[in-house]
Amino acid sequence: MIGCEYASIFAALGVRVTLIDKRQRLLPFVDQEIADEFCHHLKIVEDEHGARVRIHLDSGKTIIAEKALYSVGRIGAASKLNLAEAGLAPDSRGRLEVDEHYRTAVPDIYAVGDMIGFPALASTSMEQGRLAVCHAFGVKAHSAPERFPSS
Repeated sequence: MIGCEYASIFAALGVRVTLIDKRQRLLPFVDQEIADEFCHHLKIVEDEHGARVRIHLDSGKTIIAEKALYSVGRIGAASKLNLAEAGLAPDSRGRLEVDEHYRTAVPDIYAVGDMIGFPALASTSMEQGRLAVCHAFGVKAHSAPERFPSS
């Protein structure tokens, strides 16, 4: 998913993008027709002029590009936080479990975004942070998660 996010950002800036994913299809959590349309809008004709990077895929295909961005997902930035000292234990990808208000197992500690996993998009993470802060300070907040990407 992070690869799709970056690919669409670069494509919007006019950068020619080739998106490679090991799954059978992109965005498996999204309606197939929507995912297909997204892929259609990202497709480009491969241009090898000035290419400097060769990517050899397990399928035997080779992709030649000027630059490559290798994205393997996101993990929480938990390694330097000493979460055990706070009474928290992240999973193998550095994520913490939270309740509907983004509180961790320690009620006065909140976590959002990459620290809690999917969807971990900037817009969604910002909204999670806003809701967590509002809850922490007792401020009523309304959210419309149906308007956020992949929520």
